[in-house]
Amino acid sequence: LRDAERDAVLAQLDHRERGGYQRVETRLQFRRGGAEANALFYLATPANPNFLGPAPVEAIAAQIRAAVGPSGPNPEYLTELARFLRTHGADEPHVFELERALGDAAPR
Repeated sequence: LRDAERDAVLAQLDHRERGGYQRVETRLQFRRGGAEANALFYLATPANPNFLGPAPVEAIAAQIRAAVGPSGPNPEYLTELARFLRTHGADEPHVFELERALGDAAPR
């Protein structure tokens, strides 16, 4: 993000993720080429009313099917995440397993 955009984008994300997510900043190291970058992600905490903790894939998929937030339906969010990961060559078996478990609920 450009410095001029950072505050506005973070305010929007903080608002969207306000329901029990903690903002975490970390340093990433990429497998290919060893490049590094600063990163930010939102971590679901037990304070989140939708927090399942460790749960079977089907239970997580059922929750995703029923969830909708300010950014839209959760199945669409997961599908777009899976698409992005594939496009960038990332192997995330848990995300892909959830996508399969969503079946017809996942938009194509």
